[in-house]
Amino acid sequence: MDDAAEMLALQAGLTGITDDERAGKSTEAQKRKELERAEKWRKMATVVKKGSSGTGTGKAGQGNGQPGQGQGMDYEFDTKNSKLIERTWKGIPDCWRAAAWWSFLSTSAKAWKSTETEEVLIAEFLRLQQESSPDDVQIDLDVPRTVNGHIMFRRRYRGGQRLLFRVLHAISLYFPETGYVQGMAPLAATLLCYFDEERCFVMLVRLWRYRGLEYLYSPGFDKLMLALGDFEKRWLAGKDVASKLVSLII
Repeated sequence: MDDAAEMLALQAGLTGITDDERAGKSTEAQKRKELERAEKWRKMATVVKKGSSGTGTGKAGQGNGQPGQGQGMDYEFDTKNSKLIERTWKGIPDCWRAAAWWSFLSTSAKAWKSTETEEVLIAEFLRLQQESSPDDVQIDLDVPRTVNGHIMFRRRYRGGQRLLFRVLHAISLYFPETGYVQGMAPLAATLLCYFDEERCFVMLVRLWRYRGLEYLYSPGFDKLMLALGDFEKRWLAGKDVASKLVSLII
């Protein structure tokens, strides 16, 4: 609990900075920069209120005086907004990632007129917990090896490890033609850092449906290699981020 409290008290990404004067100035500059970026995202967001008193919409930060303000809020973004696209390429501020990712995939589900609503998928997630999966043994082996340096995933059969197993178990049953394969666990663990287990499952299903993960995780990973080549040649060509990604891979 003490470790967790210290982590929550520190700005994301700044935990390794020492307390000398130079580092202190650097920390403050990064905090100001992050706050400026977060404010830009706040102005692009539209609040969707889902409180018990009813529903309503409005710009982020602009209350309408209704009871239940701030309870169960989601945010929507105009995915056709050129500024949003540009800022997404630069990187979404950590405090806005959950809201932005959820909004982006919700927009895709609406565009496809999907019948797999949030409510339907959550009901399926809960139902699938009562079934066994042929991949459960392999999932159980991989879960404790997944980002186990993170405080959320350190304890065997507890906390994040338990949630991660439940999510991967449900995905392996929901997409039986793919099942569970290597590489799914880190993605699910990342999403669990931002969402509860039910919403994590919803996000993974939508990534499968609308972002090609079913294609990427096909047996043999040959399609994954084709996609990486296409990503490098068509999407990263001429962009500053390309050199950074290539250097990281090397």
